[in-house]
Amino acid sequence: MRVMCSCGYGDGAREDLHRLPVLARELVVRSDELIRRSHADLKRRILGDYARNAHSFTDVVYATGVN
Repeated sequence: MRVMCSCGYGDGAREDLHRLPVLARELVVRSDELIRRSHADLKRRILGDYARNAHSFTDVVYATGVN
């Protein structure tokens, strides 16, 4: 499908419009990666807090729900 651009920027703008699906996929992949990293970092922080405040390993296991 070809998209016609009437914005006055010529062929460059049309080429950019054709790249939009590729750019959107890259954005989704990078967003997912950022979410995974943030989740892993948060998990490490929470486990670290539990470990510092726990009296035993059993307290850490109980608090994190690991069976």
